[in-house]
Amino acid sequence: MGDVFFLLPDLFDSGWARQVSLLAEPGRPWTAAVFSATGDGPLTPEFRASGLTVLSQLGRAPKDLRGWLALRWLPPTPDRGLVHVFGLRTLRRLGVAAAGIPRRVVVSLTGHERLTWLDRRFLRPVHRVLVPHGTAADRLLAQGVPGDRVEVVPPAVAAAPAAPDRAAVGVAPDTPLAMTVARLDDYHRLSDAVWSFEFIHLSDPSTRLWVVGDGPARPRLELFSRQLAPEGSNIVFAGRRADAPGLIGAADVAFLPHRTGGATAALEAMAAGVPVVAADTPDLAAVVRDGVNGVLVPTASPPATAQQLRRFLFDADLRAQFGEAGRRVAREYSVERLTERMTAIYRA
Repeated sequence: MGDVFFLLPDLFDSGWARQVSLLAEPGRPWTAAVFSATGDGPLTPEFRASGLTVLSQLGRAPKDLRGWLALRWLPPTPDRGLVHVFGLRTLRRLGVAAAGIPRRVVVSLTGHERLTWLDRRFLRPVHRVLVPHGTAADRLLAQGVPGDRVEVVPPAVAAAPAAPDRAAVGVAPDTPLAMTVARLDDYHRLSDAVWSFEFIHLSDPSTRLWVVGDGPARPRLELFSRQLAPEGSNIVFAGRRADAPGLIGAADVAFLPHRTGGATAALEAMAAGVPVVAADTPDLAAVVRDGVNGVLVPTASPPATAQQLRRFLFDADLRAQFGEAGRRVAREYSVERLTERMTAIYRA
């Protein structure tokens, strides 16, 4: 069916990049290439190892003329394929670089965007606007995006890799372990996670929290955790891990305090049979079924969050019940189903 040129804001461990890693696997009905608007990232080696063409070296900085020229001439023309753009800022960049050149464009948005008149102009020639759930679709419709172009396409998750041995990651087998996977780019969003865990740590010093991810807020979050527990924090900031989808399988509970996003991390935990305690947001509520495969807690409510985390950390039967339900739900978000849906959209 031709070429699909995946245009991403970056190749960090974001939900969008994880979804592209599934869509660009060999054997799909299209030939894929990936362009990162900000250069290489942690997922670059993984993408290239799979035989995928990655053009991140051409997008290192906004001032790099090669990046703008690449966006103008490399994406396929409508007779050869299409461009799948992720994010509003990336669509703006394509719109400026490729002005006047016809392209067949599909764009994925979160529904959290606030559109300007210029954004609406860039969206005008877009073939389809994809969002992860109905609330996101409603938000875009309210801002004037035509309803016949908006489609809800939930994320997908691959089969969970084998969980690593806890000893290999420095955790004793009987240690109650919570894990969160997030980009550490917003201190205020993730400080709630630190607060919540300290409520548990004060009464149960054996517990551990692993924070997998990196970003500009990490030093401040590490300092905050030390200030709350001057005698020694049990929070481990593990940084970016290429094995994050498998690593989460070693946890007793996945803790996702994200105020936006987080659905891909939730699905990866569910596929691994790990129960989820997540913020009650439209993004997470779209995949976490409260009381079935996880629990939704109010945002910015550390005591309530700590109570739910403690339930899973110290109740193996409850973990097994919710974990098995999570596996069943995760199968509804299969890569095969996503591929069928995207094939229909790309061909429409």
